[in-house]
Amino acid sequence: MNIKKILAITIIALAVISCLSVASAGLFDSKEKAPEAPQQKTINLNKTDASFNVEQSIVQQAGNKMQVNRDTESASPSGDTKVNANITFTVTSDISSLNESDKKALEGLNGSNNVDIKFNSNKTKDMNFNNAKVSIEGNTLTVNGIIRQVNVLSDSLPSSDLVISKLTAKNNNTILQIS
Repeated sequence: MNIKKILAITIIALAVISCLSVASAGLFDSKEKAPEAPQQKTINLNKTDASFNVEQSIVQQAGNKMQVNRDTESASPSGDTKVNANITFTVTSDISSLNESDKKALEGLNGSNNVDIKFNSNKTKDMNFNNAKVSIEGNTLTVNGIIRQVNVLSDSLPSSDLVISKLTAKNNNTILQIS
């Protein structure tokens, strides 16, 4: 046989073998499926079934100005005054109407979590409370937290008439929304 014919047949055989290995790539795979990633579950609670308590305290730094309102006989730090501020909140909600699956999902939120709060006031501002505490006792869900802001301008803070319009607590697989 001619060396060229042998070389040509070898190349064709090699090409056929290469194509077979690519074409059969899925034939010998395992029939087992990889485990699916857990789905996030969102649980919505009605704001009317919840009790909200928000408190804000401001401590003026030494040497800063106060703005006095003679009509209301009140004093507050002026806008360019630096203050230390604490905002605390507590939200309780009755979860007795939730099904067992949702209650079980909420148990994953027990402990410290990130909570996003949206306040309604004359200055609406969203805040993130790190390490807010979520706890469940019986059919009562409680979320409480505190945010401390040090050395901030008083006019950048929400006003004292804070009302929570939405609360969102997040865990890996569970999102709780109260709105």
